[in-house]
Amino acid sequence: MDLKLVAVSILLVLFCSEVSSFRLQKREAEEPEVFAQVKEKVTGVWSQVSSTAQGWLEKIQNLEVTKPIITMYENSMSKIRTYTDILSDQVYHLMQSES
Repeated sequence: MDLKLVAVSILLVLFCSEVSSFRLQKREAEEPEVFAQVKEKVTGVWSQVSSTAQGWLEKIQNLEVTKPIITMYENSMSKIRTYTDILSDQVYHLMQSES
């Protein structure tokens, strides 16, 4: 959460600096180059992080780790559902016999 907040803050600062640099562009010719370089660096880092994360997701999906987990979850939930049904049936008959 904190990393997202920092990233959004940096992007907001960059966008605001681009607006202010556009205003200052008429006054000074050197400063917009600095802001453009910073924006280019941030964009490059962002694309590198994004491609790395995408690569990790592809590796996880290629390992087919999710299929055994889904199968294990479905099997355990079917067993739990069976015992829950048995227990609820017993409670129902117990309540009916008392009435």
